[in-house]
Amino acid sequence: MSTICYVTLSSVVRDKRSLNQMKLLEEMGHKGILLGLWQEGLLEQETLYSTKIIRLKVKNPIGKIPEFLKYNYKIFKLLKELAFDLLHVHELWPLAGSVLAVKNRKIPIIYDTHEFFSAIEVFKQKKKKKRIWYLVEKLFTPSTNALITVSEPHRRIYNLAYKHFIDKDTMVIYNVPEKISPDKLEAPSKLQLPERYIFFNGHFKASCGIIPMIKSMKYIDDGTVLLMCGYSKMEEEIKALIKEQHLEDRVQVYSNLAHDEILPIAAKALAGIVLFEPSSINNRYAMPDKFFEYIQVETPVIASNLATFRSIFDNYEIGILVSQLTPESVGSAIKQIVSPENQEIFKKNLKIAKEVFNWNMEKQKLAKLYEKLLNR
Repeated sequence: MSTICYVTLSSVVRDKRSLNQMKLLEEMGHKGILLGLWQEGLLEQETLYSTKIIRLKVKNPIGKIPEFLKYNYKIFKLLKELAFDLLHVHELWPLAGSVLAVKNRKIPIIYDTHEFFSAIEVFKQKKKKKRIWYLVEKLFTPSTNALITVSEPHRRIYNLAYKHFIDKDTMVIYNVPEKISPDKLEAPSKLQLPERYIFFNGHFKASCGIIPMIKSMKYIDDGTVLLMCGYSKMEEEIKALIKEQHLEDRVQVYSNLAHDEILPIAAKALAGIVLFEPSSINNRYAMPDKFFEYIQVETPVIASNLATFRSIFDNYEIGILVSQLTPESVGSAIKQIVSPENQEIFKKNLKIAKEVFNWNMEKQKLAKLYEKLLNR
């Protein structure tokens, strides 16, 4: 029996990636330690599956250099005291302290990242910070033994940006849900759901096509409602836009819904929407978990016509791709996807796709990587 240590900025509660990985660890007969962030109302320590979770009371270090240094020093000190056989680091922010803590211990490290960090959209206006985080990643990734990312284009970008990854295990593992039993989707909703609706779930931000998505409802007059569940400072702006466009009867906005409430709502939708402005590398090659959740609950998908989505749509006709994020284009896609004929076609294909894109399939890649690194 081996021990794998995870380091992540999440509190774990809603982090499907961490939950899936910890569950796999237990299935493999191993133990785990997870260093995460504490949030109000959560225990500082608890055990889930076979993993001991330790939540740190520190300020979120994302993008802030003083907090980044303090956080990594705390990670460094904790990891020096802990005994484990493999280190699995989520994202860039805890990488420095993690690498330094095991420098002379010959412990293999997995770098698991969902984004190419120096290409994060906010850094378009912050060139100096972009350079700093690029150098941090360049300095510490050579000490890692494997790279996990969420799309094939992202994997290729890392191989091009950092040549040392070419000789290491680099793989794509989709952040997909487990197979979902039908009874989990029958839970009654606390919301008064419309009879017909399309569904958006996620971060409210302009680069996710929020504005054209809302304006597209001017072209929908068959009683279909846009149901939006999400969070961000943009929520008030969204509500103002809905009022300005006189769409109060066609767009509903909710926030702070628990994850177990989301899936039953998604399952009853005529379509799930996943739109991205191709304004950055990470947007252009995004592969969000909500996309796979729609597949798993057999909900047809309206997605941006990007390479990552297109690679799946080319093999499984599960919805409509939108090439231009305009109200007219999104409205046209909605009209197409809600037609009874297309619903029948897409639902049939979703039953096939859900058997491919689920954690039961993806976890096999991770299990092989764990065994390879533990037995090297």
